[in-house]
This record gives sequence, C-alpha cells and structure tokens, in this order.
Amino acid sequence: MISLIHIRKITILAVLLWTAAIGSSWLWNYRNINDQAVAFADIEADANLERNMAFLKWSTNHGGVYLRVNENTRPSPYLAQIPNRDIPDGNGGILTLQNPAASIGEMKSMQNDTHGNLLRITGLKFINPANVPDEWEKKALGIIETSRMDFSEITTINGKDYLRRMHPMIMEEGCFKCHAWTGIKVDELRGGLNVAVPLAPYWSFARQAQLSNAVTHGSVLVIGLAMMYFLSRQIRLRILQSFQYQKKLEHLAYIDPLTSLLNRRHFFELAEEELVRALRYKRPLSILMVDIDKFKAINDSYGHAAGDKALIKLSEILRDAVREIDLICRMGGEEFAILLKETGHARAMEIAERLRVSAGDAGLTIKDEPELNFTISIGVASLNAEAEQIDAIISMADSALYEAKAAGRNRVCSAT
Repeated sequence: MISLIHIRKITILAVLLWTAAIGSSWLWNYRNINDQAVAFADIEADANLERNMAFLKWSTNHGGVYLRVNENTRPSPYLAQIPNRDIPDGNGGILTLQNPAASIGEMKSMQNDTHGNLLRITGLKFINPANVPDEWEKKALGIIETSRMDFSEITTINGKDYLRRMHPMIMEEGCFKCHAWTGIKVDELRGGLNVAVPLAPYWSFARQAQLSNAVTHGSVLVIGLAMMYFLSRQIRLRILQSFQYQKKLEHLAYIDPLTSLLNRRHFFELAEEELVRALRYKRPLSILMVDIDKFKAINDSYGHAAGDKALIKLSEILRDAVREIDLICRMGGEEFAILLKETGHARAMEIAERLRVSAGDAGLTIKDEPELNFTISIGVASLNAEAEQIDAIISMADSALYEAKAAGRNRVCSAT
C-alpha cells in the first residue's frame, strides 16, 4: 500500500515537474515574443529598403533628376565635375542635377520626421562628408562585400535600441556618371543603403504581450498546483481512512468490542509467548478463570442491556485490580481469563479473592430498578510440572471454576 511518505514525494515531484514545464513554456514564449518583435521590425526595414532601392534604380537608370534651383534646392558642390550639372529651364531659371544619393538624403530628412527611421547611403570611398560611414556601417560594409546579402543587427543609437539593416549597392553602368572617380568597376560593391528602425514601439508591444504571457502562465501554474494540492489531500485522506479502517479491523481482530479486553484468539497468542518466557527463565505464572454468577438470570430479569452493563462493569473491576503487564481476556459470554505474569500460586489466590470481594461490592443502576449486585466465581491454576502448556493451565483453572460454582458460587477455588 502506498504510504503518506510516498504520496508526499510524488506530490513534490509532480509540483517540480509542473513548475518546470510551465516555466519552460513561459521562457519559450518570452523569447518568441521578443523574436517576433524583432521580426516585425525587420519586415519594416525590408519594406523601407525595397522602396528606396526601387527609387534608386529608377533615378540611376535616368542618370539622376534635374530640379529647379530655389532656396531649398541648391547645386551640389560634389557634382561640380559633371558636365551640364546646371542647365537653364527656359523660363529664366536654372535646373541643377540631383544624383540618387542626394535624392535619398532629401527623402531621409522627410522620413525621419514622419517615421523616425534613419536612412542613409554610405561607402568606403566618398567625397561628401555626410556619407562617412560610422563604426557599425564600416563593419556592415565589410560583411556585405563578401556575402553580397543584407546584414542586420540590433544596435544602440543615442541610448535607444534600433534594428539596423544594410543592403549592398553594386556598381552599374548608370552609376559612372557620378561615381567614376571612385575607380570601382561594374558588379563591384559601391557602397550600401542602410536603414535604422527604432525598436521602442515593438518593445512596447512585446511588454504588453509579455504581461499577458506571464498572467496566463501564472494562472495555469496556480490552477495546476491547486489541483495537485486538492488531489494530494484527497489521496492522503483516503490513505488515512484506509489506515484507520485497517487499524479498526486489527482492533476487532484482537479486542473484544464490548469490553475492550483481549479476545480469545489474541489472548492465546500472547499467553503462549509468556509461557515460553516463563519456562525459559523458570519464572512463575498463574491464570484466573472468572465467571459471573447466575448471568442468565440477569439477562432474563433485566434484559440483555443490563447483562452487557454487568460485563462492562466486571471488565473495569478486573482492569483496576491487576497490573498493566498482566493479560485480561473475555473468553466468551460471561467468562473471563486473566494471565498473571511473575505471579506464584499463593499470590494469585490473594488477587482472586480481592477480585471476588470487589465484584460483590460493586453495584449497577439500571433505569428505575433498585441497584443490581452480582457476584463472581474464580478458578486459579499456576504453571507447574504437570501443567506446562497454556491449554493445560486454563483447563485446570476452568475445572477449579466449576468447583467454585458447584460449591455455591461467589468463591475462589484452586486447582490442586
């Protein structure tokens, strides 16, 4: 049968496994939510780059665009070497050439105001100081020169988190008009277009999702632990009930239910053990057989409830008159047996006489009837050379009891 200790160990193991499972699930979701936030930012960066690369291709294929010179648009000093940089517009004004990089720079300032994204073109060869690469761009340019693929990474700009993504820009025929001075050949890396997407909005979304994730997993953890506690408690109660029932069965197997004295079977088991000890160490041992006189008359006159009261009263008298180490048994009906350890025959006779007197002095009150008195008869036998078995000693004491009954009851007789 599973013990309470086993249930406790199983419960602790289940709690640890459940907590570990919920904790692992929470951690996986925590990381997944952060990864999703970065993935969404990466999608935004990809869309931004794709849109601007389409514009760059269009502008490059057309050799740049001419814009009317005004207070916002001035001729670029970095294109002074290009023929026909400035041309008249036919209306008294001037049109100036704007290369793709300058167009991107103008778009960048507008996008920074509306979207917060940082967009710029850079390369390792430049004449415009605005295109000087920072440390991250130098690293990214080195990586994409070999891979020819986009490179992205989470970095910090002015203390804020950004997802930066660099897209390689390859030298094409249309690029020579503005970039022939670099000496870079067709299909070689000319530079890179990179965008920096602020992660603050995505982290805000992630924090909300993390809160929901924590609440969900915490609720599941608490519910699971509560169910484990409830099941464990129910199992423990069932086990305790089973133990109590088993103990009750054992009690019924050894104890007389009316008087709470030893029953006949258990008395013989213990008496055999005491006999072996007495024989081994040559110690005295005596047995008293006790019977209530005219017990049938009590039942007939006052009812079986009165008879039960008499049996209970006598069991109390017997228990009070002998030591705790002695064995007291209800043999059946109104007959009782007492095994006196370390007690010789003379001493056993004295105890028997004291029992007889105590029983005679005791009285029972039964409803409105006058006080009921009863007497007992006792037979005494002791371990000797002719009686070295429990059955033999009890048989001798029983014979002495019948002699007491035959002699008029309410007396003690010795088996001699």
